Amino acid sequence: MNFSHEWTDWHLTPKGWVKGSFKVDFKDTVILDPPKDRVLTRRYEEIITSVSAPLKIIKHNIWDDGDAEKIKKLYKKFQFPNSLSVEKHCISYS
Repeated sequence: MNFSHEWTDWHLTPKGWVKGSFKVDFKDTVILDPPKDRVLTRRYEEIITSVSAPLKIIKHNIWDDGDAEKIKKLYKKFQFPNSLSVEKHCISYS
């Protein structure tokens, strides 16, 4: 069991990155429906395995629509949000 494990799903759309489902320590996991126009979903995770362990950051794709050219084009335009929370080039439904 990890000391801390938080994550956020980010959905790449033609308008930019949209924050999706997320898990924050000591709170309920929030599950949101992905946008219908997403081309890629990437998960950003921050894990600490014990009190003295260093922070481990993992970024990985968990879904894509199979259109590699479209994904590459949008990824080049918007890059990847390197955070659990909203950043530049990201849009939100709230």
